[in-house]
Amino acid sequence: MPENNYNTTHDKSEESGMQLDLSSVIRDLLKSWWLIIFFGITTACLFGSYKNLTYQPLYQTKSTFFVGKNGVNTSFASRNYSFASSLTDNMTTIIHSDILSTKICERLGRNSLDAAIEVSTVPSTNLMSVSVTASNPKEAYDILNNAI
Repeated sequence: MPENNYNTTHDKSEESGMQLDLSSVIRDLLKSWWLIIFFGITTACLFGSYKNLTYQPLYQTKSTFFVGKNGVNTSFASRNYSFASSLTDNMTTIIHSDILSTKICERLGRNSLDAAIEVSTVPSTNLMSVSVTASNPKEAYDILNNAI
């Protein structure tokens, strides 16, 4: 019987003729440091330019009101909290109605409102806040004044 002289253990890196050496990779990267910095700066400039071109500031104006019933003693604070909460819910419905939006547009001479109007209750108080967010500070102010 013929003897098998083949080596049964094969190293894949020796088969392909390449061996990955970590020190040579690091050495090659250090030789081309300027290229790495150039690509980093270029990428930062591209992202910065994109952000500057697509950035649109938003302006918010806010008004806060005290909500309470006339003639109610301040010792009934929990009733006033629930009253403020229910009034805020009603005000939210009114603010987002088409009727009020149409009236505001008529007063401002516009076809549509390009703003977000929010109504909220300040937690644990009798305060209600109405805020308007728009792309123009004067527009936000005018819409808030017409909404309240």
